[in-house]
Amino acid sequence: WCKPRVVMFGEALPRRFFTLRDADLEHCDLAIVLGTSLMVPPFCNMLADVPLDVPRLLVNRNPVGLGTPGGLDGGFVLGDQNYRDALHCGEVD
Repeated sequence: WCKPRVVMFGEALPRRFFTLRDADLEHCDLAIVLGTSLMVPPFCNMLADVPLDVPRLLVNRNPVGLGTPGGLDGGFVLGDQNYRDALHCGEVD
């Protein structure tokens, strides 16, 4: 059984996602990323589009989506060069 409006892997996202995506990111005050591998577009690509002055929080079992050489474009930056990203390692549910 699936909740209504759940998009399963391989299915197309609703047109509304693409229509509202840019406007929503422009008005974003905090980006929260929960329980993901950040491997599947278009969501893994959204990190690069979050405005540079917006803090980003990753809550996940493991650090993912890191902006390291060979890593995700616009990915999370953790450590000394970090000015806006935070990580909480743990369970999401």
